[in-house]
Amino acid sequence: MAEEAFEEPENGKHTRSQDEPESKKDTGPSMVETAIPIPDFFYDIRSTLPLVGSSHGVVRSLTNFLYLITIGIFVATYVFYSLPEQLLSEESVVTSEWEKVGYVCKPLQKLTVGGLSTEWTFDECIAATASPNTDTIIAVVKSDASTQFDYQFATQGDKSLVMSIHDDRLASSVLQETSNAWSRVGFSCFPETPYDNYFDVGLNYSECLQSLQPPSTEVLIQDQFGRVEYFPFGTAFKCYPWNCNERLNQIYGGNLDNGAYYTYSLGQDCLNVFVSLSAAVQAWNTITTTQEDSQGNFYDDYICGFLKSNGNGFRCFDKPKPPSTKEQAIERYASEYPPETICAPLKQNSPFQCTRTVEAPMVTRLSLSLASAQAVFALVGILFVAILRKMKKPDQAPSTV
Repeated sequence: MAEEAFEEPENGKHTRSQDEPESKKDTGPSMVETAIPIPDFFYDIRSTLPLVGSSHGVVRSLTNFLYLITIGIFVATYVFYSLPEQLLSEESVVTSEWEKVGYVCKPLQKLTVGGLSTEWTFDECIAATASPNTDTIIAVVKSDASTQFDYQFATQGDKSLVMSIHDDRLASSVLQETSNAWSRVGFSCFPETPYDNYFDVGLNYSECLQSLQPPSTEVLIQDQFGRVEYFPFGTAFKCYPWNCNERLNQIYGGNLDNGAYYTYSLGQDCLNVFVSLSAAVQAWNTITTTQEDSQGNFYDDYICGFLKSNGNGFRCFDKPKPPSTKEQAIERYASEYPPETICAPLKQNSPFQCTRTVEAPMVTRLSLSLASAQAVFALVGILFVAILRKMKKPDQAPSTV
């Protein structure tokens, strides 16, 4: 077997074997490693590493103190987040619905109720509404000079919230300006003020039929010439008109029974009879009960026909007339304007902001406390390491665990 020859080193120089691999020179971390550091868990942490500082006891003391601080911060922050001020918070949603289970909802804008702009909720309105009584029902003079009864159902500050049967009825009415537009389907029409009809009364045709007073001594007046006139709505209003004179002539020829006769005077609007006052009731009953002709009868058809025309037109209502006494007003407002009806528009005052109080879950509180403790652990640890590095002497070798 041939012997393997070895070269002798020249001048004491060491030569490596040809089989020994050539080691690379450590030039430090590459540019990539600098930009993207290798994570700590790729290092062998079980290797013996030097401690920062010269004293193992100091490092151990600081470590114990760091853990105590971290545990204290964790407990303190958990207690802090469990206080009522931190434990409870408000959750809010915006919706078009006026109520939401478990929430308190308030409108995001004001609404006029009872003549006053308010931000009330429906429930607040219900709670603030007083019942109709002698104190909340008040007499008010309206723009048409009529006295009506309004309902002061609530107050807000120094102002009152008012409902008015009269005003609501007027607001929903329709004015028909044609002089003979005396009716409208589903409505009750009345002469518009100021009245411009023969009798100058505010009755409509239906009310006229119920308001007529038949001939009697209470509604008959005899003048100085012996003429007796008939006032179908009472002596405070105009007399029975003479326009039917020609129609009566075709039936009676001017003469009635018992020697009475009817006539009219030029320049006067009244039909009259010449007869004694005691016999005038019978004479007028003869006229008003005369058999009707092609134009109708001579009593309600004839008299109330004058109310089918009004120079200022007719105002038509789809609601009944307002109450005429306080007692009637209390009953009407109690039945027609209960709190739910008064406050109902507030349900439509969307959008609404609904809020509720919720409690922070334990998991959330633990997470917040743990995050705080970790932050303190890192910051205080960095501070301790910086202090140890400042205290370390340059020529002092680091201690090992």
